[in-house]
Amino acid sequence: MKYKILLLAIVVLAFILRIWQISKVPPSLSNDEISVAYDAYSIIETGKDASGAFLPLSFKSLGDYKAPLYIYVASPFIKILGNTELAVRLPSVIFGTLTILVLYLLVLEVSRSNNLALLSSFLLTITPWHVYASRIASDSNLALFFVVLGAYFFFASFHKKNLLFFSALAFALSIYSYHTEKIFIPLLMLVLSFAYRRSLDRKKIISFWSVFGVAVLPLIFNILFAGGGTRATTEIILNDLFLRNRLYGVANPVTAIFIFVSFWIDKYLRYIDPRFIFVSGLPIAPTYSSPEFGLMNLVSLPIFFLGILELIKSKSKGEGNPWFYWLGIGALVPSLTLGETNYIRYLVAVIPLVVIVAYGFIWIKSKVKNIFYILSLILITVNFVFFYKYYLKLFPFHFSENWQYGYKQVAEYINKEGSKYRKIIIDPRFGVANNNFSGVPTLYLLYFNKLDPQTFLDTKKVGNEELEFMGKYYVRNVDWTKETIEKGSLYVVSVHSNPLLTQKEKLKEVYGINILDGTKAFKFYASY
Repeated sequence: MKYKILLLAIVVLAFILRIWQISKVPPSLSNDEISVAYDAYSIIETGKDASGAFLPLSFKSLGDYKAPLYIYVASPFIKILGNTELAVRLPSVIFGTLTILVLYLLVLEVSRSNNLALLSSFLLTITPWHVYASRIASDSNLALFFVVLGAYFFFASFHKKNLLFFSALAFALSIYSYHTEKIFIPLLMLVLSFAYRRSLDRKKIISFWSVFGVAVLPLIFNILFAGGGTRATTEIILNDLFLRNRLYGVANPVTAIFIFVSFWIDKYLRYIDPRFIFVSGLPIAPTYSSPEFGLMNLVSLPIFFLGILELIKSKSKGEGNPWFYWLGIGALVPSLTLGETNYIRYLVAVIPLVVIVAYGFIWIKSKVKNIFYILSLILITVNFVFFYKYYLKLFPFHFSENWQYGYKQVAEYINKEGSKYRKIIIDPRFGVANNNFSGVPTLYLLYFNKLDPQTFLDTKKVGNEELEFMGKYYVRNVDWTKETIEKGSLYVVSVHSNPLLTQKEKLKEVYGINILDGTKAFKFYASY
């Protein structure tokens, strides 16, 4: 009973930390989030996504394809709660909280220790990485829930009938949730099937893989024949510009392989670098500023190494095996993709990291006086409180522009004043530094102003450099040297976009929008 009460308290705390000020922090729906939000809104209203595809298994978005499950899960939330930030982020909050509950069950199943299971759940509750991911409309966070659920059913199936079936289904659902799991899950299943072949007979393992294969078959067909594999081909490491430069002119295949392997190993090592994980991997503070924040609490760094020692010591019981397998595979998939280290693609690794830290606490409790165990828990909690306070107060101030802050306000102004104008032209470029961002204002207009998705599909016209829809909205780069000013037009442009002197007599600046640090970001010009 004691453990159930403590677990309930942890789950309630986790939900509060993830839901508090969810509509304000992060400060705006990002490009990715608004794409999810509008597709979910369009699906619930018309059964079609933003491109007009009916109930797709891959959602075309910003040049690639999104996994489908989060969008379908978010749709009823938007229908009930309206077109708000809360509606699209709430599924991530809920499934992030449920992950903490299922993690308790998983760790208990593997270790048979209530203390370790509770400690793991508590540590995940106050892990900056997981809190951050659970407060955005993150398909990676949804996938993580199904990964943990699948792992729990897998280990529980050793002594409970029929749970292997649910394990396969949960693993399959994770693949429908996020692209990383398309490689991570088969690898994890393969390793688990081999490592625990003595606990599961061959017939069960074949059934396990068969159920999984049937469940993901529609997705495989989509990848092969309907463009669902586009993201995988565009994001693969072979398209990395730095790698291509190194391979340029190399004719010897052995040399080329050596260059590729060394490039990949370097990237893999960056993902498991303690500095990235514990010191500076979470982008909530300005570059080169103090403080920096890791994916995990900094205080947990030495405890993590103690946890590795504890797991090595208990190797005879096999407790450490799944966590080491999980951690090793977790860095593999993101290291094979484009770009720098990506904390969202790597999110699946948060589980073994947290559990290993929990084992470190167990080492402290068993080897040192209880006062040091309690002191360590206090220190890691204080570390988290410092992160959480910074995240709520200063992160929005420093990063509102990065999160496309202002586009919702643009939509609100147009919703209020737009009827005055025959044409509304919006430039998607913005940025107080030098137009260094590009947004998708169309989706903010459609979502926050609840414009009819079917009318949008029926009226949109896509040109080489312009999107026109509903007879009055035009999204394109505004080049004032080529612009013909028509009476009754409203221009929404960045702070750096200035009409020519000869045009200013026809235009009047009627409104402006500042980002959260007080800097002006958007200007509105009306023609009369």
